Amino acid sequence: MTPPEERILGMVHERLLSSYVEPKDPEWLMHRAVEGMLDGLDDPYTYFVGPEDLQRLDEDSTGKLIGIGVILDGSTGIVRYPHPDGPAELAGIAPGDRFLSVDGLDVTQMTTDQIVQAIKGPRGTATRLGLEKTVLKWWAQFFVWGMAPFPPAQSGTVWTRFVGERMSTSPALAGETVVVTGQNGTVFGLNALDGAERWQFSIDDEEPAPTSPIVVNDVAYVGTKSGRIHALSTVTGA
Repeated sequence: MTPPEERILGMVHERLLSSYVEPKDPEWLMHRAVEGMLDGLDDPYTYFVGPEDLQRLDEDSTGKLIGIGVILDGSTGIVRYPHPDGPAELAGIAPGDRFLSVDGLDVTQMTTDQIVQAIKGPRGTATRLGLEKTVLKWWAQFFVWGMAPFPPAQSGTVWTRFVGERMSTSPALAGETVVVTGQNGTVFGLNALDGAERWQFSIDDEEPAPTSPIVVNDVAYVGTKSGRIHALSTVTGA
């Protein structure tokens, strides 16, 4: 005997097919019903895989198109979570992040499916993504899922720069300029996209030991052990 719950589902399905103002495909309606039940669990690890998703899984399994290992919210496109140890997680992508661009293409008005297709590429190729995080925007470049011919030494590294001084403080971001301080008293302004030096300022104090910079309205404020505070333009360093 058919359980009451299944009979109710069947009755609703039949009534919608026969009486709804706009004709609907029976299979489409049933898939939406299943999605609704699973969404009610509020479990990001349990979801319905329909025909379109099966096609995407086939692409992944055959190696034709490869993603970066991240699950996006179906309605907002915001990152739900990255796969553990995948390229996205290694690059610093975290739950709540939002994609702004893919290889220079604005994706802010795209649907989630369109964003996914824009990110995917042949195994071993690289893609450049613009991300919006909670308090700042940043960019990451990394190799897509799979073994690349010459992968970077450290997964997720965009650039590395040696400034010649020890650093025990945290950098601050001002637009596309990263402001960092060295223990010898030098303040550096670096290009956030490639690490190139834009400017540097030497603190002329007996005991500089500068603090981590704080940026407000294009001005970087740096304190020193001798009790002074220096206010520097994040554009020129003056």
